[in-house]
Amino acid sequence: MTPRYYEILNQINNSTSKEEVINILTHTSHNFREFLKLAFDPTIKFYPKAFPPNYKKPDTLPGVSFSDLNVEMKRIYLFQIGNPIADSITEEKRNILLLQMMESLEPEEATTLINLFNKNLKIKNLTYKLIKEVFPNLLP
Repeated sequence: MTPRYYEILNQINNSTSKEEVINILTHTSHNFREFLKLAFDPTIKFYPKAFPPNYKKPDTLPGVSFSDLNVEMKRIYLFQIGNPIADSITEEKRNILLLQMMESLEPEEATTLINLFNKNLKIKNLTYKLIKEVFPNLLP
């Protein structure tokens, strides 16, 4: 089973050495690397900054959600400032789409998504410099 993004981030956060973090990063999927690009590329910005007001934390157990960030990566563009499709969506519609996405995720993944939108994954061992070192062509 593919690990959830928050599980990978927790592994990185709990790592005791740079080499361990690099090892974790080099064994991640293409989608996770795109997730890192979205989180650390300073030219990419997002509309949402917080949970939608009517968000209700699902009571699903870990591993038993309808979706995960790996699957939802293909829809992140809907929340990206500067994307023509995202820019044409009304704030109300964007909030509905975000609510649907977040309620299909495990609560911890929903939090990870908001952290992505805020450009702060809150992981101590993960920096722009390190990502640039491990994946030289990923970030500007």
